[in-house]
Amino acid sequence: MTTQEKYRHVASGKFVLKARRKPKQNIWEITYYNLGSYNIWSWDRFDTKELCEEKIKSMVAESPNKFVAEIEPGVEAGTK
Repeated sequence: MTTQEKYRHVASGKFVLKARRKPKQNIWEITYYNLGSYNIWSWDRFDTKELCEEKIKSMVAESPNKFVAEIEPGVEAGTK
């Protein structure tokens, strides 16, 4: 997802959700994009990226008018 696409979603009132690995820890958390940076969405923690992304997908499925998922297959979140 490009930065422009993220801006467009945020401008339309949606949260762009992404899995992120906490620095120096093997714990994943849900973050949301806020026009230039990612912020922690909740204090929920997940043992794997897959579990975190499954939760994000379920949030998007439950509220598609509120959430958009940014999931990059094969790329470890937080390494870009």
